[in-house]
Amino acid sequence: MIAIFNGRYLLLLAMTLCVALMSQAAIGSEAREIKWDDLMPDDWRPFDPYMDLDESQLNQLYEGSPLEQQLMRQYIEAMSSAPVVAALDGERVRIPGYVVPLDFAGTELSEFLLVPYFGACIHVPPPPSNQIIYVKSENAFKVEGLFTAVWVTGTISTQAHLNDLGDAGYTIEATKVELHKLPGE
Repeated sequence: MIAIFNGRYLLLLAMTLCVALMSQAAIGSEAREIKWDDLMPDDWRPFDPYMDLDESQLNQLYEGSPLEQQLMRQYIEAMSSAPVVAALDGERVRIPGYVVPLDFAGTELSEFLLVPYFGACIHVPPPPSNQIIYVKSENAFKVEGLFTAVWVTGTISTQAHLNDLGDAGYTIEATKVELHKLPGE
C-alpha cells in the first residue's frame, strides 16, 4: 500500500513539475514590447557633425548647393550604416509600425519593411537603418493598403537587409503580424 502511495505521489509530483516547467517556458517566450528608440544606441548622435558648421558654411547651405549635396551624401551614407543595439540580438519582441511591402502575392505579403512613421522609405532620404526592420513571416499577412499599421511579434536579430527602399539594420522572423487597432476599433 505504501509503495502504491509513493508511486502515485511521485507521479503527481512529476506531473506538477512538468506543468510548472511548461508554464515557465510559456512565460519566458512572451515577447517584450519595445519602442523605436530602443533600436538606437544611447550614445549615437547622428547630427553631431552638422552642429559644428560655421556661419560661412551655413550661408552656403541652400537647396542644390554643392555643400548641401555633399552633406546629403554624407548623411545618407551614415544613415544606411547606423549602429544597432547588439543586446537585442535573439530577443523576442513586439513592436508597432507601418508596412512597406516588398513581396506581394495578391493582397498578402510575407516580406516587408517595418518603419516607425507613415511614408518612410518613400521619401528621400529614408530613415536610418536602425529605424528600419526587415520582417519575414512564414505565414502571409493580408494588407489593407500601402502603409498598413501593424504590430509585429517575433525574434529580432541584428542581421542587416539591404534594399532599394531603405537598408534595414534589423531583421525579425515574425511569428505574428496583426493589425494595429486604435482604442475602440
